[in-house]
Amino acid sequence: MAVSLRKIRMYGLVILSLIVSCNLFADPQEIEVTLFSELAFYPERSAPARVISLNEPVISTQISAQVLAIPVRVGDRVKKGEVLAQLDCRDFLLNKQRAEAALSALNARRVLANQRVKRALELESRGLVSTDLLEERQADLQALAADFNGAKATLEQAQLDASRCQLISPFNGVVTERISAEGQYANLGSPLLELVDLEQLEVSAQVFSEDAARLTNEVSFSLEHDGRRFPLKLRQLLPVIHEETRQRELRLEFTGAASLPGASGKLTWQDPRPHLPADVWLKRDQQMGLFIEQQGKAHFVPVPAAKMGRANPLDLPADTRIVTRGHVALQHGQTLSAGR
Repeated sequence: MAVSLRKIRMYGLVILSLIVSCNLFADPQEIEVTLFSELAFYPERSAPARVISLNEPVISTQISAQVLAIPVRVGDRVKKGEVLAQLDCRDFLLNKQRAEAALSALNARRVLANQRVKRALELESRGLVSTDLLEERQADLQALAADFNGAKATLEQAQLDASRCQLISPFNGVVTERISAEGQYANLGSPLLELVDLEQLEVSAQVFSEDAARLTNEVSFSLEHDGRRFPLKLRQLLPVIHEETRQRELRLEFTGAASLPGASGKLTWQDPRPHLPADVWLKRDQQMGLFIEQQGKAHFVPVPAAKMGRANPLDLPADTRIVTRGHVALQHGQTLSAGR
């Protein structure tokens, strides 16, 4: 016998009433809560990094001369002040001797001219010589003084050129290339060697701008390379954002043992913000957030910047009770029966 539409609707209302009645008298949703202080964690971040030597000069000649000796080889470690190359210095030593002789001769003439001026002043005061003669003696003295200063500068240049016959290491480092050879004539500015500083090192890393803005000297950094961790400290965060990558460069210094120049690795640090795991986040009314327990009821806390399926940063009081189980079906204001 066919059932009328009116009876179907009546039966449906009865069933719905029974379901609602059951929900009203059912036990509150059993859940599990965890304190924020126990749940929060600080995830490790990372970025590609490389070790840079602050000094990687090409050692070049400052005079033109034949190369007599290059006593170092590729791979040799050298100390600051150590001789890297010896040039033929005979021409420059001769120039130095000639400059010394010329300066000595001019000095003798200057002394004599000074005595003549003093004598002329004495005689002129007694009316025994003319004023013209006195002025002539004074002009001779001034000319000799100018020649003396010029000869002195020539000697200083000759001394400087002679000192450049030896190329000296400016720091402790390692020879990475020999460009010239013994017996070769080197013109002014000719490259002889390449040197890398092994002590003045920095680590360069590119970090996304939003992460870089939160990095301070209080954050602990390290470089991971070849299975080792090298502790670092932040020296500078460059105030420039790369136009294409939207990243900023970090420059860091080693605080202990250092890796080698040119080494590539991974810069790691802990995010300074507390994060909550991905499984506590959900959506309610198109808003991302999470549930906390307050006075036995579920309270939804919206966090618009949170992303579904990932851990998100959030700072709450340490004793905040986060709903970590049974929260998927919860509604704001619902009474809870905590399983913990």
